Amino acid sequence: MSMGELEGLQHLSISHCRSILKLPTSLGTLASLTELDVSSTAIVELPNDVNNLNFLTVLKIDFTFVRELPCAIWTLKRLEELHASRCRSLDGEIPGDIEKLSELRVLRLGYSRIRGLPDSISTLTNLQVLDLLHCDKLRKLPKLPSTIISLSVSSKLMDTIPDIHHLVKLGELFLAEGSQELVLPVQDQIEAKERTGFAA
Repeated sequence: MSMGELEGLQHLSISHCRSILKLPTSLGTLASLTELDVSSTAIVELPNDVNNLNFLTVLKIDFTFVRELPCAIWTLKRLEELHASRCRSLDGEIPGDIEKLSELRVLRLGYSRIRGLPDSISTLTNLQVLDLLHCDKLRKLPKLPSTIISLSVSSKLMDTIPDIHHLVKLGELFLAEGSQELVLPVQDQIEAKERTGFAA
């Protein structure tokens, strides 16, 4: 039986199968798939056929060697969670096409080499969790959607506190300057500027 014959498959995990270097193009024929977990594998790219996974809500590629997020991801209109933490080879800017993921609730990019987020991220009105811990190529953040309830940010190149005054739903905030990590309650954000040495 080929993967293409598994038409009713909803959850697929090959996590920790470290010898897997490439995903089959037949992956795109799994029309019922809602969750795909390829974390802790040796893959370096996702096949463009993932744009056919119209019901996919959760995509996990943590601890892989993916170098960039393929354009196909931005067509996954039902995607709610994108986990790409500790992808050490993931580099460059996140494109403005991320605005197409209108259902996105969770975005985890911690411990990657991404250099920036687009202004269009502010249009993701369902986004609740944003993890950018140890994204040491980041210099600044754009305005974030007011729906954020959990925000984690640290970068060796970031010298200003992100503008968070409008994040009225924020319940969890973690900021770090290089290796000087601090847990900061929202009400102390002004005092935090002095404690961390960030410039206003």
